[in-house]
Amino acid sequence: LFVDNNDPHRIRKTSMGLAIRSEAATLNEKGVDVEKAMDAILRGVELLEKIADAKLISGVFDIYPNKPKIQALQILETKINSVIGITIPLKTSWKILNDLGFTPKEIKDGLEVRVPSWRANDVSAEEDIIEEIVRVYGYANLPNTLPAFESGKPYNLVSDRFYWEERVKTAFKYWGFTEVYTYSMVGENMLEQATKDAVVIKNPLTEDRVYMRTTIVPSLLEAVRENKGREKLRIFELANVYLKKAGSLPDEKLKLAALIKGPKLSFLEAKGIVEALLEDLGISGVVFKAAKSGAAGASVFIGHELLGEIERLEEDLIDLEFDFETLLKHVSLKKVYKPTPRFPEAIEDLRFEIGEQIPYEKIVRTIHEQSNLIKKVELLDVYKTKKTFRIIYQSNERNLTSEDITQVREKIISALKKHFRAEPA
Repeated sequence: LFVDNNDPHRIRKTSMGLAIRSEAATLNEKGVDVEKAMDAILRGVELLEKIADAKLISGVFDIYPNKPKIQALQILETKINSVIGITIPLKTSWKILNDLGFTPKEIKDGLEVRVPSWRANDVSAEEDIIEEIVRVYGYANLPNTLPAFESGKPYNLVSDRFYWEERVKTAFKYWGFTEVYTYSMVGENMLEQATKDAVVIKNPLTEDRVYMRTTIVPSLLEAVRENKGREKLRIFELANVYLKKAGSLPDEKLKLAALIKGPKLSFLEAKGIVEALLEDLGISGVVFKAAKSGAAGASVFIGHELLGEIERLEEDLIDLEFDFETLLKHVSLKKVYKPTPRFPEAIEDLRFEIGEQIPYEKIVRTIHEQSNLIKKVELLDVYKTKKTFRIIYQSNERNLTSEDITQVREKIISALKKHFRAEPA
């Protein structure tokens, strides 16, 4: 019979390094009690004699060169009580430790505790002894006392990242999306960049999970492929991506990605979801620009800062991905009260022949710039190069006359003609 013992740290390191996870490695890496080796071999001898009619022909050879030193930790009663936060009698602490197999001895103002061999791997400091005392004494018996703050900033909901995460998830839920949780590890076929620029996992779970992802979209596409039977699908994920950083751990960036699948899917549907999301987050002044990559889609900017992108992958498939940390820099809960107008509004529809390549937002912005009387501009209809806009005029000081509206209308026609070569249709 042969019973050995191993260094748990070496077992763990070798097992993980070679990606060999056996039951023996799992047991030994946790630190088997060295002193149990003799009990184990004697029990083996007993079973062989009893069951197999074995005859003992030698003694026990015990090669034990590195016998562990039994630790004796000294801890003051004041230290125990200050860490726990209440006064526990020293005799109570002594009894708890003694019942757990430790060897406590009362010394001046405290205890000297000898650690048993089977706890040598996880009890090595005073705090470990205190933890043993308090878990048996009962956490429920400790008072609920908040720690004292010498100085603290007032709580501000705008700076609460978790609040915004939950708000975004709730919004997507009510827009018909399902949240998914996908692997952060991907294979080379799902990596949308050169492998040398990606974080490589030294001990991957499988051969197709070797790299840390740099974008969430491929993971969502994998989920779509696994649900081929669904003609319509709306999924989203809020999770980290990992960007390689030379000589250090990778940068973890929180990204928000969503994917829409459906027949006759319009790009405007995805754009509308993005606009609704930004409005819910209190983000304004956003500009949609044609994607620089040349793909069918749009890049979303606030000033010169890129928020994210919308991309049409196929006729029935559109994805969007945003940098959530960048969104958090611009979120707002500010509400502005607008009193009910005292004077009625005037509504007018204007139709223009204007180039298809001109962005809708530029046209609307140009119209708004012509007068403070313009309160709202809506696109009513599009037919080839002809667009119909509904313009709402209103003043907070007086009733508008036909002359007021005529002057503003002429300014609008002149500005659109100047900037976009638009003609009234």
